[in-house]
Amino acid sequence: NQTVEDKKNIVRNHRDDIRKKIKTQFDEKTMTEDDKYRVEKDIDTISQKVSAQLLEIKESKEKEIMEV
Repeated sequence: NQTVEDKKNIVRNHRDDIRKKIKTQFDEKTMTEDDKYRVEKDIDTISQKVSAQLLEIKESKEKEIMEV
């Protein structure tokens, strides 16, 4: 359980780092507003998918342990 939460935190931290870089590029005018919102949405979607996959793995392992 703790390992899954640790991995989810790592995913969140990477997402936050990327969002900071996106903001910097937007502030420096090297990225358009449309691109900024599109990339942020993509990053959020990927983060949610990875978190869901981690949860599925956790549930699968718990089920596997209960069967033994």
